[in-house]
Amino acid sequence: MDASAVAVTPSLLWRSLIHKPEGQTMTSGSASVRKIRMVRRNSQWLKIHRTFPELFLLLVLAACGGGPSGEKTFVYTGCTSNCSPPPPPTGSFADPVNYAVGSVPTAAAVGDFNNDGKPDLAVANRNSSSDVSILLGNGDGTFQKARNYGLSEPPSFVTTGDFNGDHRLDLAVADGGGNNIVSILLGNGDGTFQPPVSYNASTDADYVACADFSGDGKLDLLISGNTGGIGILLGNGDGTFQDAILTSTSATTPFAAVGDFNGDGRLDVVTATGARSGESDSGNLIILLGNGDGTFQAQASEALPFWPDQLVAADLNDDGKVDLAGAVRENIFGGDIRVFLGNGDGTFATSSQVRGEFAGLVAVADMNHDGTPDLFGLEHIDPESNPMEIQWMLGNGDGSFQDAMFNPCAQSTGCLQLSTQPSWLAVADLNGDGFPDLVVTNFDDNSISVFLAIPTKSAVALESSTHHR
Repeated sequence: MDASAVAVTPSLLWRSLIHKPEGQTMTSGSASVRKIRMVRRNSQWLKIHRTFPELFLLLVLAACGGGPSGEKTFVYTGCTSNCSPPPPPTGSFADPVNYAVGSVPTAAAVGDFNNDGKPDLAVANRNSSSDVSILLGNGDGTFQKARNYGLSEPPSFVTTGDFNGDHRLDLAVADGGGNNIVSILLGNGDGTFQPPVSYNASTDADYVACADFSGDGKLDLLISGNTGGIGILLGNGDGTFQDAILTSTSATTPFAAVGDFNGDGRLDVVTATGARSGESDSGNLIILLGNGDGTFQAQASEALPFWPDQLVAADLNDDGKVDLAGAVRENIFGGDIRVFLGNGDGTFATSSQVRGEFAGLVAVADMNHDGTPDLFGLEHIDPESNPMEIQWMLGNGDGSFQDAMFNPCAQSTGCLQLSTQPSWLAVADLNGDGFPDLVVTNFDDNSISVFLAIPTKSAVALESSTHHR
């Protein structure tokens, strides 16, 4: 099976960090994947029900393909419950390790860029450096010194996928800030990249995602911005792309969630709009149902009493229908995370609130290995000028979530306090132990921070027993 056949948007791959004991085996390229149940329609993998024991898929809209090979089993070797110290609490992370990148990093993607089976990082740097930093991984959660690749315009976002079918990961970079350019850097398979080739996206290029919107087994690009437009560049399968197909929307949220929201086997898009009136915010979900050729039906709109900042598509209640998790602005004092359960026909139930205070970005992963998706929220704006935080909300399995556990964060088992101004959060297994780790881009000090997960005793016991059935 080639890389394009398994390439789906990261918003559909949330189950890559969900652990369940049952399932079957699928092999894709160099990546051995177990305990996974998938539905394939029109050359597109549309739904993932179960688990990957080798966790290596970026969950916050940043990667379309790639991953390490082989399978690793983590065995708990710590002390028993009768010795001291006790196992770390659920959601513990090691102290961050920082790595220098270019100027003003805004987003990160994870992929195996040199085909050594170890996750690497790509970081988009927004300001004067106008480049992408590549950090090759050592396989243990540490990374080599960044190598930078220059671009013609300052980038705002980066994603990765195999755009020319050579089984080497490439980069797509959105050159934001009022530009309508997306740049393609074809990978050489050794961690280096060819010079960028630019394409006109016909809309502000603040965000880029890749998926097969035409059902031909070739990766396409979605470009969006905060000025109301979705550009689809259909891929030719050789690393080049056709002229953009522009769909005008009223969206003011640059991010877009991609998934099959009505179950017809064609990829759809949901974005949002928002506005402020006095001290309150309001907005709309903008739903674009796909025609299967890169075009969309007329937009449908659902009114909201808040303003969505970012949306992620995932099946949050295990009913086989794609749902949404969104970081939203409630009012001038901050916001929360909202969950929109999908009805399976392209509409969504009334949202439920999850307490993730001031979260501006959301990601999905199973951090405690109970087989249900959990939510991560990245706070990057705090009206009370407190230190920024990463919070997590444990899932109940029915689409509802426990409130984030903090106040104060420094004394909590439910959040991490950050020392710098963050701009993006990526979640992936960086050291091959089967547990989700965190990558944060630090907007104000030109670095990234890597937080490696410290597995709980109970979670490791579950992992070990599952592998030895």
